[in-house]
Amino acid sequence: MKAILITGGLGFIGQNLIKHFIGKYKIFVIDNLSSKGITKKYLFDKKKIRLIKKDISNYLNLSSVLKNQKIDYVIHAAANFANENSVLNPHKDLKSNILGTLNVLEFSKKKKVKKFIYLSSSCVYGENSFARENLLVNPHETPYAISKFSAELYVQFYKNFHKLNTTIVRVFNTYGPGEINHKFRNVIPRFIENALENKKLIITGTGQETRDFTFVNDLIKILELIIASKKNLNLVNSCTGKKTKIISLAKMIIKLSNSKSDIKLTSLRKWDKIKNRSGSNQKIKKYFKHKKFINLEIGLKETIEWYKNK
Repeated sequence: MKAILITGGLGFIGQNLIKHFIGKYKIFVIDNLSSKGITKKYLFDKKKIRLIKKDISNYLNLSSVLKNQKIDYVIHAAANFANENSVLNPHKDLKSNILGTLNVLEFSKKKKVKKFIYLSSSCVYGENSFARENLLVNPHETPYAISKFSAELYVQFYKNFHKLNTTIVRVFNTYGPGEINHKFRNVIPRFIENALENKKLIITGTGQETRDFTFVNDLIKILELIIASKKNLNLVNSCTGKKTKIISLAKMIIKLSNSKSDIKLTSLRKWDKIKNRSGSNQKIKKYFKHKKFINLEIGLKETIEWYKNK
């Protein structure tokens, strides 16, 4: 059985990756246990995965692990998430997202992995409202955007100079089961939690702002396709290609939750300058013609049911 290493495996996306890949790969996880909402008991089951409690920002932590274990694939999902958190903690953001990525790249080079997949972010597109992979980007709105793009450049260097087989996946507003609401998470778990408790859904802005909300299972399937593919994929978006207004999202969640919640508009946060963003998924569809994306309403229903029963 081939071996896969998932950094940040106890985070929202990491947990979903493990759930999907259990039984298909020998799974190793590196995580510093900083994630909020570790919900699956099997994450600590030594028979199913090997959990390595290390911080990737310290290379000595990585150089001492898995010395005699062959690693075929690396999915680098660990990050200091996300925009607001990075504004409050820029040094922590730099250490985790830039230095941490460099350390995982160096580890992967020494291990001679077959494929290295880096989970970047749609925030690197900055003010571009419809984001294609071939756009020239200059992210500067938040330290998170800066650090995620800086890490992309290191990934490109290791690909070009060290011939490491890498793919960058720019992840758009991913949601789904397993994502616990807390201060720095996305808007969907916050809306769902408040809707289920009949509390107000607070929108920062006019509500006309748009995002491209992508169900976590779609991201997982894209990553699985990339691992299996013999094609040299340098950079792809993980997105639906559809815009959703935040006010429409809130109303949909209220309806699907049978909630009595009201919606309240507040002023934009100082750092939140991006009004509209959606991505092109034509590249991923070109490479994987049978890839279809889950409808937002269907994805929200599944997420709400998970929230009710967690």
